[in-house]
Amino acid sequence: MNGVPENISPEPIGFGEYREIRDSEKISCSGEILILYQSSGNCVIGRYDGRSSFLHSGEIMIIGSETEVNVAVAPQGLTLTLKITGSLAQKLLSVYPECENQVISVPESSDLIAKMSETGIPLKEKTLCFHRLLHSADFAKTKSEISVSLKIRDYIEQNAEGKISVKKLSEIFFLSPSQINRICKKELGETPLRLHMRAKIRLAEKWLTDSELKISEIAEKLSFFDSRHFSRVFRQYTGVLPKNYRRDKG
Repeated sequence: MNGVPENISPEPIGFGEYREIRDSEKISCSGEILILYQSSGNCVIGRYDGRSSFLHSGEIMIIGSETEVNVAVAPQGLTLTLKITGSLAQKLLSVYPECENQVISVPESSDLIAKMSETGIPLKEKTLCFHRLLHSADFAKTKSEISVSLKIRDYIEQNAEGKISVKKLSEIFFLSPSQINRICKKELGETPLRLHMRAKIRLAEKWLTDSELKISEIAEKLSFFDSRHFSRVFRQYTGVLPKNYRRDKG
């Protein structure tokens, strides 16, 4: 986890500037990317367009496409920043797209922070430390999203009969609707609504095979508008009408 991904070169190409901020400071980063890691305390990052982000101890983020940001560090806090341009900046954004403009927690990394804070450490070494922090954060975030996606899948399976909306899922899992959609597409391959419909169809297949429920009753139990709506959707997902499915499986 502490290694640098193979697709990040250990010889960074482009200009880098490392800073340790303990108060308030404006950083110009036009045409560059800025990586911020909150070593202790917290800080507020103000954007030129009025948006703000908050970093707490142990969190990291990449800021791109900004002309200037204002970093305001709380008392006793310490923000570590690295400004990069050139091909390295573009490579970082391509490898860690989830870290851009999003605050992500980094697992225990005291060894990397201690190394960055040592006097006389070359900029290249500091840059590699930031790479490892991003790699660690991205790995932890991926593990977390896999866990969340499995919980979403289980919830959908358990509630196949009823109605589910992305808004409802976002309320249950404390994520925004866009995050719910992104995690499902990334980890499960489809949107939550398509996953829900597939769960309905699997349940319908079971009832058509193992029960004597009428097709209209199955449609009602699965919250379709009517049997015609159910039949149309069933054929879209299976290629056959419910009555033909029952006949072939009977």
